[in-house]
Amino acid sequence: SVCRRRTSQLVDDLKQCGGFRVGIVGAGPAGFYTAQSLMRDFSLLELQNHAARIQVDVLDRTPIGNGLVRSGVAPDHPEVKHVQNRFQDFLAEYQTDTHKMNFFGNLNVARSTQPDIIETENGVEVPLPILRNCYHAIVFSCGSEGERRLKIPGNQLRGVYSAGAFVRYYNAGLPPNDVNSDYTEDTNISRSSKMAIIGHGNVALDAARIILKGRKALETTDITNQALDLLDTSTINEIHIFGRRGPAQASFTNKELREMFEIDDCQVYIAKEDLTELNEASQLEIKSSRTHKRMLALMTKKGTLISKEEMIQAISNTRNEKTHKKCFIHFNMSPVEYIASPQDPNHVQEVALEKTVLSGPANAQRAKGTGEISKLQDCGIILESIGYFPIPIGGVPFQNGIVMHSEGRIVDANQTPMEGLYASGWFKRGSNGIIGTNVWDAQETSRALISDLQGGQIPLTNRQPFYNGITDLLEERKLLSKVSTWEDWKNIE
Repeated sequence: SVCRRRTSQLVDDLKQCGGFRVGIVGAGPAGFYTAQSLMRDFSLLELQNHAARIQVDVLDRTPIGNGLVRSGVAPDHPEVKHVQNRFQDFLAEYQTDTHKMNFFGNLNVARSTQPDIIETENGVEVPLPILRNCYHAIVFSCGSEGERRLKIPGNQLRGVYSAGAFVRYYNAGLPPNDVNSDYTEDTNISRSSKMAIIGHGNVALDAARIILKGRKALETTDITNQALDLLDTSTINEIHIFGRRGPAQASFTNKELREMFEIDDCQVYIAKEDLTELNEASQLEIKSSRTHKRMLALMTKKGTLISKEEMIQAISNTRNEKTHKKCFIHFNMSPVEYIASPQDPNHVQEVALEKTVLSGPANAQRAKGTGEISKLQDCGIILESIGYFPIPIGGVPFQNGIVMHSEGRIVDANQTPMEGLYASGWFKRGSNGIIGTNVWDAQETSRALISDLQGGQIPLTNRQPFYNGITDLLEERKLLSKVSTWEDWKNIE
């Protein structure tokens, strides 16, 4: 039959080239779920009896894996972090003659189109064309490492940082991912009593919760010691979280929101008008979203509801009342300027915020400024949490900041699949979803890849000189000692 002939030819091709080799760039949830899916889908081809083998190398720029599970999941969420144990289980499970999974850390794929592999301070950097010579297929699962920042006056002031960089710091002691993240260890959270966080996502709530909980509540978690020492110095007892749109558009989960209401000795204030005086489009959005229905009910039941006027007064209030910790969740307010301290012109001290109104159809509303300005004073630190984006890689087509793909197959400007190039996770779909979302996402990409293998869209020829993937290349260049392996990862842990 056609199927048998295709399988027979596939087996012959696999034997000739030493097995099917796949490189996965990124050792976070998307990368490991993709690796697991590929192993399972390859097994379904039932080629084991023919001694056909698959080798999947998971590559990461850091010395150890787990991606955002390590650096992005809050230390007081151990139940979520448990998933990282499964990733090491995957590595242990797939160590057979026909199914081999490897990990290589300190290996970065060049963002630019540099001509050759180079040694760096933290390992090696490989350009895509050379990496493609090592594998029959490459899957980019390297996430959305770029952090969006507001381009408003004063954004260069000290004290204005990305929330993502702060989260990575208290989770894993990691440096910023990109040049736009300028968070440094000498950040001072003892300059003022107030903090502003810009954005209505889970990262914003995580950062607020960690600060408001303080050292004592976090000592039994896996938070870094440097972060505990930083919390010891905190004088912040009032955090203001701002979003330019309303509760119908907020992107935090109800689990994260609920935890804000459970912080000891802390009240969470919300303007009751923000929950009740919604325009028609926002009402339609909430009506069609079970998550946002529950969110609205949760805020109404658990929040301390005050008037919009009182919320504005809280922004303008200069008195430091240390009766209890406070968190204000503001809707329809957007920062327009960060203002320096008169005593230190290089450091932020105030935030100017503009009231906004929403216009447009449901699920496509945009916030427009009204010209009405309020100022948050005595605010020595601001964290921006307004989203992430994939950082382009030389040779991978992007359009409007998003990788071009079809069901995980990377395509060119003509929507033609690029031979052997795939994507999964945030690199593929943008920064949305939870860890579990990567499972079906990885399965879709794996199905496409294995289908292309069966259909002959991935050539299995001897043009690949490296039978053992990246290890042959690194040995040839005498750079193998510069990367970390699974054994190194286990020793570091």
